[in-house]
Amino acid sequence: MLTEGGYVEAVGYDYYSQLGDGGNTYRTTAVSVKTTSNKYVSDAKHIAAGENSVFISRKKDSEGNPQGMYVIGRNDYGQLFTGNTTRAYYATEVEKKKIY
Repeated sequence: MLTEGGYVEAVGYDYYSQLGDGGNTYRTTAVSVKTTSNKYVSDAKHIAAGENSVFISRKKDSEGNPQGMYVIGRNDYGQLFTGNTTRAYYATEVEKKKIY
């Protein structure tokens, strides 16, 4: 769920850690999504969620520069574009130069 302030909350199935709270426990109440630096995602613009992964586009910074996107969840085949096949337990920033 995307809040009006740009924060992201998640609920439900979490086997592949796609809720972004650092665990993999089924949630019946919403949890706030955190980044790899343990800060809440607060600059979200859009969310695309699949069965095992989540993609979050970010708002532009105060100077109008693109900030890229975050990815969370299953990454067995490199589908999160992080340059590896490691599961993303938290919102992980994708290199900006790879998505623009």
